[in-house]
Amino acid sequence: MTPRASQQIKEAVRARVGQLTKRNHAVVDEILHGIACGEVLVNGCRNPHLPGYSTFDRWCREDTDRPA
Repeated sequence: MTPRASQQIKEAVRARVGQLTKRNHAVVDEILHGIACGEVLVNGCRNPHLPGYSTFDRWCREDTDRPA
């Protein structure tokens, strides 16, 4: 991986002050809709009204309703 690509990934996944951290179904649905339409997850998580990548990743790991 090039240093530039590595830096872009770091910037995309870092937490931002004020970004959503509480999980709600509307936000999850919006993120999943974006993925279903071909949007890359890290790009969607750059949106200020959506959670950061690491927050969404944690939500997925903590989800007890998902199939194993």
